[in-house]
Amino acid sequence: MFDLRFDKPAYSPDVAHDSCVHVLEQKKKFAKWLEAEDQTIVANALLILISRTVNMLTHQIQAQGDRFEQTGGFREKLTEARIANRAKQEDAPACPDCGKPMHKRRAKTGKNAGQEFWGCTCYPDCRGVRNIDEKR
Repeated sequence: MFDLRFDKPAYSPDVAHDSCVHVLEQKKKFAKWLEAEDQTIVANALLILISRTVNMLTHQIQAQGDRFEQTGGFREKLTEARIANRAKQEDAPACPDCGKPMHKRRAKTGKNAGQEFWGCTCYPDCRGVRNIDEKR
């Protein structure tokens, strides 16, 4: 029983579902011990299954951490998508400070509250602005 190993899992984008299916498939390998009359054997088989499942999940968490370090998380991807969408604006001028595309915004406070202006899509790293009627 101790030398019985889990097969290498095959994951699709739905890792959580695939992990559950994989563990249930691997459980079949331990069926003769899980159905034994001796409760000590059943308990040991369960402990081994649990230990190997925890090990598999630990590896998944480590892989997720590595992926996060390389590609970022949800917020980073959402910010990337938002910036890319803003950059698609056809009539957007280039930022006078950094040259990136600008996006129409509306001032929320101050003397220009309620008025539209061009703001850099790289805000807050770049604080370039232009008036809407300003020539490019």
